[in-house]
Amino acid sequence: MTTSSRWRAALASAATAAVLVAAPLVGAGTAHAQYPPGPPSLGLNASTVTAGGTLTFSATGFAAGQEVIASILSREVVVGEYYANAEGAVSATVTIPSYIRPGRHTFQLVAHDPDLTLRANIIVRGSAGRPGAPGGGGHGKDRPPYLADTGSDDDTTLMLSAAAGGLVALGAGTMVVMRRRGRR
Repeated sequence: MTTSSRWRAALASAATAAVLVAAPLVGAGTAHAQYPPGPPSLGLNASTVTAGGTLTFSATGFAAGQEVIASILSREVVVGEYYANAEGAVSATVTIPSYIRPGRHTFQLVAHDPDLTLRANIIVRGSAGRPGAPGGGGHGKDRPPYLADTGSDDDTTLMLSAAAGGLVALGAGTMVVMRRRGRR
């Protein structure tokens, strides 16, 4: 075996070893990304509130320092803007505007980049404490609760596919070098 052949075989073996060691790390993110603290959640102190009254909420699942917009839906009315704390949690007390029509509405928290929307159904009562007709949002009581929009992680799949392709190419290169070595 010539020096050139030995050098090629050693180089192919070293490259294969480097890929085998690095491949598991290609798709690895931070520990937080692999082991999130739990699913996003939204809790309210009450599901029925009087127009002009207050509603206290507590939510988790946001990025640290992320801006979160609170609103009431049927016709969107922003009731506050907040920032998540270091653990990605937001809690506050909002005032339900007195002009909100009595009936069924949706309380919503929205954040962008990364996108997260949390919703909960509420009933707004008129100032006299009487429930009004359902609002224009079309939210019947049989409607299932909303789920958070968590998205997907296509980058990990792409990186793992590229790593697998690299391993196949290096394995083929090693086979070519070994066959040439066997012929000499």
